[in-house]
Amino acid sequence: MLQLVVAYNHTMQARVEGAIGCVKYHSRTSFLHANKPTRFWDDATKDFSIKKVYFWASTDTRGKLQTPHDRMQPAFFGTYKTVAVLFGSRVIAQLPREHRLIKNGSFGDRFVEGTYFYSDSATPCIWMFRIALQRKIKVQDLNSYPLQFPLKDPSGLTRNTPTIMKKMS
Repeated sequence: MLQLVVAYNHTMQARVEGAIGCVKYHSRTSFLHANKPTRFWDDATKDFSIKKVYFWASTDTRGKLQTPHDRMQPAFFGTYKTVAVLFGSRVIAQLPREHRLIKNGSFGDRFVEGTYFYSDSATPCIWMFRIALQRKIKVQDLNSYPLQFPLKDPSGLTRNTPTIMKKMS
């Protein structure tokens, strides 16, 4: 009996180590592809973990493909639109009129631009890095540009100022 428990523990340990290795490998790949600074490592890991839950399918007992998201639907509020965006790619969002960053009410500029971090698990929103403010914000109404990575080529930004260029270099 003791040998069976030890063998089971070794098997579980191998699975856990394999999962950690998988997450580290894929997070590092997306992180390097987006050319993000190392302070965003946690965001790359969170993004990969959410994508794995939402997209990676395996067969269930009846032979049908099923994702972890299918099995725990109420626990995650992301949608295909919020999850299927590449980490670090360009995102343009429109903030609601009531948002604290909006000045002058309905006449204020509601357009924000930045890079995608990860999908929010509690709301159908995403977290993005707003380059001009150098901080993360949560947005809902967004358009993504999966072939543009602002930290690789800042010329794709709509509002490309010398200050932004200096911060990105």
